Amino acid sequence: MALITGNATKTPGVNDVETSGFNNFVGQTIVLKPYSVFRLVKLKTGLLMKVVDNTICSGTTTSLVAQGTGNFSWTPMANLISLKPDNSVMQFTATVTNTTVYTVTVTALNGITSSVTITVYPKPKLNATATLSNTCKNLPVKLAATFTGGNTSNFNSFIWLPSTEVDNPFSDVVNVNPKKTTTYTVYATDGQCWSSVDSVKVNVSNNADATDSRLVCRDSLPLKLSTKVNKYKYVYNWYKNGVLLGTGKNIFVSPDTITTYMMVMQSTIDSYCVDTDFVTITPITCCGSKDASMLTFGPIIKMSEIAVRIKKYCDSTANGVATLYGVNGLAKEIVINGQLIVDSDYTFTNCSKIKFGENADVLFPGEGAHLNFQNCKISAEACFGRMWNGFSSSDWTELLTFNNTPISDAKIAIKATLNAQLVITNCVFNNNYIGLDIATMESTFNPVIYGDSFIYSALLPPYENQKPFAGIKLNDIIDITIGKAGYPSNVFLNSSYGIYAENAHVYLYNNILETF
Repeated sequence: MALITGNATKTPGVNDVETSGFNNFVGQTIVLKPYSVFRLVKLKTGLLMKVVDNTICSGTTTSLVAQGTGNFSWTPMANLISLKPDNSVMQFTATVTNTTVYTVTVTALNGITSSVTITVYPKPKLNATATLSNTCKNLPVKLAATFTGGNTSNFNSFIWLPSTEVDNPFSDVVNVNPKKTTTYTVYATDGQCWSSVDSVKVNVSNNADATDSRLVCRDSLPLKLSTKVNKYKYVYNWYKNGVLLGTGKNIFVSPDTITTYMMVMQSTIDSYCVDTDFVTITPITCCGSKDASMLTFGPIIKMSEIAVRIKKYCDSTANGVATLYGVNGLAKEIVINGQLIVDSDYTFTNCSKIKFGENADVLFPGEGAHLNFQNCKISAEACFGRMWNGFSSSDWTELLTFNNTPISDAKIAIKATLNAQLVITNCVFNNNYIGLDIATMESTFNPVIYGDSFIYSALLPPYENQKPFAGIKLNDIIDITIGKAGYPSNVFLNSSYGIYAENAHVYLYNNILETF
């Protein structure tokens, strides 16, 4: 503390005092006023060091802030990433293998210091192992995660991913039964620091594969079943309803009805290495597929493949004119057995003998294909007088067009859901259990249905001795219009229901319903 006085012989405030200014320790000037008495008290300035987190893990970073100006030092040496001299902000990172306490100190120009300590913990190392790195499907495998380094005295916790594949995802030792090759990843912490992640891959080989289930023509039986996986030192046993049919990579079967076969693949070295697969065979009558008077397709074929074959036939015989997009005037029977997948646009015009087998399905895979029938005849006459399944359309981009085309003997002649587009005009639906089955169709894509007849005399099996359920069945529809004013009428005869509507708002124009 210093006492400073001036000349007090004169009236205070009148005359100046001859004196020099004083500088304090931070360079500020103090000016003495005339005839004044000043008391200058020199105080120690404060200095404060703060740290965001004073406990960190090896390789991670914390921030330090110092209020005031000074020089910084730290012990022991560490990685000081950045330092700003004014209100010094710095980033502190250290890589350690043992727990280390660092002290960071700032010393002001007046000698005042402030310091903080930062404790850096080592990261544990993690190692994941498996009792088997190569195994068979469903064979038990034990996985283990072990720590080295870190704070081994702390509580350790783990998590395994995918968690649904292990019996206890929060344990250091877990059990798995992999069905396919899988990489298991484990994370762990010693209670202070997370370790580096580790993973272990378990390869699963020799999965049984008895090939895909399929439709098979009865006249092609017996059928050879074969395994796709042919491994040395394995035996293959084939079963039907739990009864062993034979042993080997291949077996011949002749099912009378839909039959599922089981193949068991077992290692001759490890009795626990067993896998099983199933294959279902559906025999169908292919309606004289060897008859040269027919163009027969099945059991599974795409519309684009049919187009190629019909074109080749028409080009070579001049019996009808065909392109890859349609055929006109083909009198030869076209027989569909099994699944017809409509994957491309096609138009049948003046084709009088389009026939479908009992197990036939016409399916649209949702690719926006259009299927058109003009002046044709569609029936199930080819397969011993049994009904076929009908057309099924589900996507709004699909267009089914029928004009002046009789459709007979289907369980459901045309089934449309969602927003499939239908144009059905001047057609005869004869002896179908349901003519049109339309569900969940929005009014944006209202179908065009006029001039059609829904009639019945006698249904084929499996609906023999029954009446048709309905000419048109509607379900869950916001708005739909059946018929069109000023156009030919729709006629409904002899069904249990002409138009059956459930949860539907229906507009009817120019429809005739009789004799139910």
